[in-house]
Amino acid sequence: MRHAKIKKLVSEYIDGELKNNIELVKEHIKTCEECAQLFRLHSLVRETLKENTIEVSPYLFTRIQAKLKERKSQQPLWDYIIGFSKELAVVLILIFMLLLGIELISSRSSVKIEEAILSESPSIQKVISSGGDLTKDDVLELTLSNGKRK
Repeated sequence: MRHAKIKKLVSEYIDGELKNNIELVKEHIKTCEECAQLFRLHSLVRETLKENTIEVSPYLFTRIQAKLKERKSQQPLWDYIIGFSKELAVVLILIFMLLLGIELISSRSSVKIEEAILSESPSIQKVISSGGDLTKDDVLELTLSNGKRK
């Protein structure tokens, strides 16, 4: 087992919560000075906490909240603007993507409609391919034949 992994298990070993690898941790503490110091430190803290009760001021939580409010009020306006602009940028990107998707969908359907009209009506194809240079006879022929070619 690696040194870093055993360092994490020292606290569990001292508290008696370690189920596996107990012997491995014991042997490592005997051979590694850093882990031995960590073991002694954890043991000392545990014993100190057992012997003494630590009294916490009843106003500690209130003082912490006051300090947090003070820090928040001292926060520059620029930080709020930057935070807001990031959210705004995300929203604008999403709107842009939505509009782009709608545009792509609508442009595909209009192309399909135009293709369908052109493939169904040869007379329209002839008008478009002529560039508007049709004679009266051509128009009469297209009208009478209903666009059917001979």
